[in-house]
Amino acid sequence: MQIERLETTYNYITEILRDGPNPRLERLNYDLFNHYYLQYHNLSLECRRAWDVSINLRLKMVVVTHKKFSGYIASIKQIFSGYTTYPRIMFGQTRIGPTFQGAQNVNQQAIVGMPNVVGQDVVNYGQTFLNNPHASDVLPVAIFFHNGNWIAANNRGFAAHCAGGVKPLRLLPRAAQAAEINRLNEVPGQGGIPQLQYEQNVPHLNQNPHTLPSRQMPITTGPNTWTVQAVVSVPHYWY
Repeated sequence: MQIERLETTYNYITEILRDGPNPRLERLNYDLFNHYYLQYHNLSLECRRAWDVSINLRLKMVVVTHKKFSGYIASIKQIFSGYTTYPRIMFGQTRIGPTFQGAQNVNQQAIVGMPNVVGQDVVNYGQTFLNNPHASDVLPVAIFFHNGNWIAANNRGFAAHCAGGVKPLRLLPRAAQAAEINRLNEVPGQGGIPQLQYEQNVPHLNQNPHTLPSRQMPITTGPNTWTVQAVVSVPHYWY
């Protein structure tokens, strides 16, 4: 995707939004400009392709009524129409706590259309609010490419989508951070990492020892505990 085409896309969407609010387009334009266009030269080819797929799929959900703007949307859709292969995302963390973090950071607060999920139960939020394709472009999921795999950076957000059974379309492909790469080497019961324990009647992980990246995410009873109260899996029908 040439950067000039991103400029065209941003300008068209900005023009449409001058006519009135369109939350889906507002989210898309924010993501495209801040996380793709401005970062374009820092992104790998894999990241750029994943961005193009995400934009293509999100555009399919866009509806505008004005005839002139329908032409704009049709032109943008044509730009991204060839990008259709959804990334096979896996989890990149040994475990997560049961709720979203206790406070939004400054970056999260700035994201247009970012829902306030602070303190909410990850599984319940997914099953309640992310159980419909129309909600698939609301909660961002940052991903990075490493050793041939797409890996979730914010694993709670990805786990919530898995619990709801809806593929996340608001993907933010980016370079991996050092801490995210390092935690891929963590294995429960090894190197000082505690062994996972399971509450009664909780199905065990398919893999033992649990190595990363993985299609499964154990959810523990608290942010610093290692007792598993639930296991979320990437739905097999996604890919």
